[in-house]
Amino acid sequence: MLELDLQRATDAAAPDDAAFRRWCELALRQRSADSEMTIRLVDEAEGRELNRTYRHKDYATNVLSFPADV
Repeated sequence: MLELDLQRATDAAAPDDAAFRRWCELALRQRSADSEMTIRLVDEAEGRELNRTYRHKDYATNVLSFPADV
């Protein structure tokens, strides 16, 4: 089973929730354990702030990933 937390922090156009769920299930289809994933869609300002905070790069980026607490 996949527990997906999809957070939309921007009004920008993006695929619907069902599309994200399908993609995540396909990406994780070979896992035997339950999975949890959070995807947060942000605007340019928040993307820049996250990149600056966590990567010390002062520009917006299109993807950041973080490890889960195990």
